[in-house]
Amino acid sequence: MTTNQEQPAARVSSNGQLGDAGRRVEMNRGAEPKSPLQMKLVGTAALLALAILAGWTVYHRLHSNSTTSVASAGARGQTLPVPVVAGVVATRDVPIYLDGLGTVQAFNTVTVHTRVDGQLMKVAFTEGQDVKTGDVLAQLDPAPYQAALDQAVAKKAQDAAQLANARVDLHRYADLLKTDSITQQIYDTQKALVSQFEATVNADQAAAESA
Repeated sequence: MTTNQEQPAARVSSNGQLGDAGRRVEMNRGAEPKSPLQMKLVGTAALLALAILAGWTVYHRLHSNSTTSVASAGARGQTLPVPVVAGVVATRDVPIYLDGLGTVQAFNTVTVHTRVDGQLMKVAFTEGQDVKTGDVLAQLDPAPYQAALDQAVAKKAQDAAQLANARVDLHRYADLLKTDSITQQIYDTQKALVSQFEATVNADQAAAESA
């Protein structure tokens, strides 16, 4: 029975050692040179891998630098440098200031009213000012009161003229009464008229003073 199994052939090398010829043939077959297309693909893959590695390195460095810059800026914003000023040590009271919202109310208050009604023209004091007797505090429009005063004065002058005339008549009636030229009733009536005019003039004087 015959088999086709190949027997390894032994070969003597130049240095007298035996070598396996079959194995050397297979090894030479595996080490055959690659085709240009395969070498081109391998080179392209290597370049692509290098480009990805370089891009990742650059991105990592930029991201690290930006994070470090933001952290440094935040740290500078929170911890600003404090200026130091030299001074002399001394013992003194430290003023304490308290800020708050509130309403201030005076301990003593007084309400100022004018003695007469009218249009307010001027206020001669400020709130909280100390005043004394005789100080001018406010000024009203004097025109209506001046008109009332002028009217009272004119009325007094009119009644005073009538009083003077009545007195003259009273003196004349007194002389006539002595000679029985008039009756006593006429004299008494004239005397009453004089008294009436005197009362009217006094009322006019009071009105003028009030105005």
